[in-house]
Amino acid sequence: MNQLQLDKMLTDYKLTIILDEMLRKRKMTLNDLSSAIGVNFVNLAFCKNGHGKVMKFTTLLRICTVLECTPNDIFRIESKQQ
Repeated sequence: MNQLQLDKMLTDYKLTIILDEMLRKRKMTLNDLSSAIGVNFVNLAFCKNGHGKVMKFTTLLRICTVLECTPNDIFRIESKQQ
């Protein structure tokens, strides 16, 4: 894939966080998760609500470890045309 193809793909799709679904499945609150992974509640809520643009790999690893899931369980790639 060349740079032009990659740029087009990035403008056609968006990455959506679906952390709420996994929290419901695990019967956890965002506050529980925040305490378990050692990340500030406000920062975690900011990401959960789709306002965050960056997440450290260590934070993602902590979330997945506590929720016993993979990144595929908390992120979804969607077409922007939906």
